Parts: sequence; structure tokens; C-alpha cells
Amino acid sequence: MFCEDGIYTLWGSKPLTMIAVEQYTDQEKQAFFDLLTEDEKKNCQFCADYSLDKTWFQWEKIQHRFPLNRFMFFKMDQFQEEHVFFILLVDILKTAAVIQDNYDAFRKVIGTDFHPLELVINMKEKDAVIWKKINGNAHIWGLLFGFGKTNSYLFQWQHFDHPESCNDFCRNIDTFLSEDSVKGYMKYTINNFSIPAFKSFNVIDPVIDNFRTEKNRIKEIYKGNDFLDLTLKKLTE
Repeated sequence: MFCEDGIYTLWGSKPLTMIAVEQYTDQEKQAFFDLLTEDEKKNCQFCADYSLDKTWFQWEKIQHRFPLNRFMFFKMDQFQEEHVFFILLVDILKTAAVIQDNYDAFRKVIGTDFHPLELVINMKEKDAVIWKKINGNAHIWGLLFGFGKTNSYLFQWQHFDHPESCNDFCRNIDTFLSEDSVKGYMKYTINNFSIPAFKSFNVIDPVIDNFRTEKNRIKEIYKGNDFLDLTLKKLTE
């Protein structure tokens, strides 16, 4: 919820969160770390006490005890790599609303009319049309991740979709990170977590301001509550 920003899908405005779960042995991780330069080692980020690669499969065995209505939380069969699998946390209504608000953009990519709510509910299916159509489209992914309409299509233009005559301009656009990158080991708690990281094109960005407001509100929500109990209660509401 903290390391991957899922907390903002659970309580905030982020429609969905995709979590890449790496499956490497301790020996493979150490071998990779040993290949880094000294500067890279200093700046290498690790989440302390992060065990989703081990505990996800335990969750799959007991998740039937926690029926979900508003949310979907599932392992994606559509995107798999040798050492990585992906988990998706989806707020169904928020995601459908974002798709509805940007219907023309989604229809252009998908190629046919659809109902936003049905499109979202079918995301769990292995042959879901949305995953076949939007892969590689930074604009659409940015909308789904909650990075804002302007940031999403400007990122698409800057990196993937602009005329050759705009190369110099796009190469020199000033951009801003929504959050300073974390370096070294990071132990996340309800009092120590970040807002989602994305590229912004405005010094004053209402999307960033909104996430910061949500961060403070989430801290207040959990004050005096057991994190696991309250999270499960919200997830299964």
C-alpha cells in the first residue's frame, strides 16, 4: 500500500495501481547488487520489510474470506515476464469514471464503442480487450494511474508522439517530479510514505497538490487504528 502507492487507490483519487512483483532469489539479488558501481549502490532503493513476492501466494489461498465489491485485487495473467508478475488494485467506480471522462481518448485506442463500467469489470479476464489495446500508450496509462489529463498527454507527446519538427522543443521542455526520488533503504509506515511519482509539466500542479492533501487525510484516517484491520475493512466495504 505504501511502497507501490496503492494507499491512494484505496482512500484517494488514484483509479488503479499496478504492482510489479519481482521474484529473484537472495543470491540473484546479491549478484545484481555486486555489479553496481559504488555510486549506484549508494543510490539503490530497497523497501525494508517488503515481502509481497513471498506473501502474495498466501493471500491467494485465503482471499475468498475477504469478498471485494468496490475493488478488484488480482494477479494479472496478461503481463508476465520470467522473474516478474503484476498485481492490479482497481477502484472500479473511480476507474470507470476516469474512462468516461476521457471516453474519446479510450475509444480511439480501443477502436469501438464500449461501456466504461463493463470495460473495468472485465479487466480481470485474460482476454480483456483493454490490455490488448493500450499497452505502450503512456497517455492512457497516465490517466488510469491518476497522473492527470494534462500530464498524461503531454508526456505522450514529449516522448512518443510528436512531429519531427518538434524534436528540439520536446527535448528541452522543463518538467518537474511530483516527489523527490527515494534513495537507499526505505521503511514505509503510516507516518513515512510518499505521494505517487510522476512527471509534471507545471510548477504549480493541482494533481500534486491533491495527492499531498490526500496524504495528510490518510494519515488522519489511520490515527489510532490498526493498519491491517482498517485496510481490510476498507478493501472489503
